[in-house]
Amino acid sequence: MHERPSLADIVPLDDAQLGGIVAENVSVARQMLAEQGVCLLRNAATSIGGFHDAILGFGLPLAERYGDLPRFGERGIFRVTPYPAKEDLLFHNEASHTPTAPRFIFFYCHQPAPEGGNTPFSDGARALAELDDGIVDALHRRGLLYRRRFIPGLDVAWQDFFGTHSPEEVERQCLEHGLAAEWDQDVLQTDFRTTAISRSCDGAYAMFHQIALHHPAFLPEEVREYFETCDAQGRTPRDVLFGDGTPIPDAWARAIVTAQLRAARSFIWRSGDILALNNRIFAHARARHRGPRENYVILGELEAV
Repeated sequence: MHERPSLADIVPLDDAQLGGIVAENVSVARQMLAEQGVCLLRNAATSIGGFHDAILGFGLPLAERYGDLPRFGERGIFRVTPYPAKEDLLFHNEASHTPTAPRFIFFYCHQPAPEGGNTPFSDGARALAELDDGIVDALHRRGLLYRRRFIPGLDVAWQDFFGTHSPEEVERQCLEHGLAAEWDQDVLQTDFRTTAISRSCDGAYAMFHQIALHHPAFLPEEVREYFETCDAQGRTPRDVLFGDGTPIPDAWARAIVTAQLRAARSFIWRSGDILALNNRIFAHARARHRGPRENYVILGELEAV
C-alpha cells in the first residue's frame, strides 16, 4: 500500500522568508511576474471587484469563460475548483491536459480558512532537475496522453459534457479540439496527446502536466480497486499515459510528484492577498482545510498548449 502524498510536509514561509516574492503594488508585481514567474501581493484587494481591478493592471487579456469552472459575476472571475476540504488537491498546471491553457493565473483570498487551505506552488524547472534522467528523457521524448472514459454512473454523462445527444456531433467537437474519440458500445473514450514539458521565457525547461490529478496511482486504494473491478480490462475513468499509449509506472508517477513537493513553497493566506503565477512554469495545489474558505481565480492570456 502506498500513502497519498501530503502537502502538510511543505512548511509555509513567513514574509521575511518569502523575500522578493512579496510585492507591494501591481507595477512591481508585473515586473516580478515577468522575471520570476511568481509574486505575492499582500492586502492587495478589499473586495472581489477590487481583485478584478487589480488584475487589469497587469495588462493581460483575461478569460471571460473557462471550462466548467463556476463563474462569479460577468467579468471573468471564477470560483476556485470545488474539491473536498478534507483532501489535498495535488500539484497541477492549469488546463495542461487540454488544447488551450492560461499562461498566467491569479488567485485571490477573500476569506482564508481558519486552519489549512494553503496554495503551495512548485517550480517546474526545479522539479524537473530533481528527477532521474530516465524519467526526464521519457517525458521529453514521449509526451503524455490524457484519457477519459465516460462510464455511465461513474462520471458525468457524455451527453451533458458535450451538450448533445448526437455521437456525430461529439466526434466533430473532438476533432475540432484535437481529441481522438472512440466508442465501446455506450462508453465514450477520448484521448488527448500533448507535451509534458514547457519552456520558460529564458528557454529553460519546466514540467507542465496534471499527472497527479489523472494517474490512478494517486487514487485511494479502495477507489482504484473499485474502478478496476467495473471494467474487464481494469481501466479507470481517467488516466494519463505516455504519448505512445504505454502506461506510466506507478513508481515513476510518484517520483514526479515527490519532485514537485521538493520544489514547492507555500505561505499562509491572509484576506486580501493575491498570488500571481506563470502557469507554464509553476504548478499549484491546495492543502486540505477546516472551516470555510473563499478564494477566487482569474485566468490570463489563454493560448494553445
